[in-house]
Amino acid sequence: MGKSGTLIEGWCSKHGWVKRVAEWEQALDAARRKAEFAEVAKMQARHIQIAMNAQGLAITELQKAIKAAQDSKKSTISTADLLKLLDQGVKLERLNRGEPETTMELTGRMTFADLIRKAKAG
Repeated sequence: MGKSGTLIEGWCSKHGWVKRVAEWEQALDAARRKAEFAEVAKMQARHIQIAMNAQGLAITELQKAIKAAQDSKKSTISTADLLKLLDQGVKLERLNRGEPETTMELTGRMTFADLIRKAKAG
């Protein structure tokens, strides 16, 4: 560059280059995080829509299966498969809405080891 290190260090100090670079990097990082959050929100909305569609399909087909059983006709999909589809749709919706898949109720005096055993048992 043809400039002395001392001169460049002086400019760096005078113009706050280190601080400005750090602020610029923080601004870029914040913009990236904001964009990432927006993409995650879009993904969650898509997944919720898929879950709702799966639930709707399962309910419609389950109603058809019930009607077919009442009319003594054969259904095109098993009731067990319909229930699995409904269950998966509900789980996917809960997951993407930030809800826990399962909850546990603690009653009485329970140790941490008891809690672990209960969780493993299902």
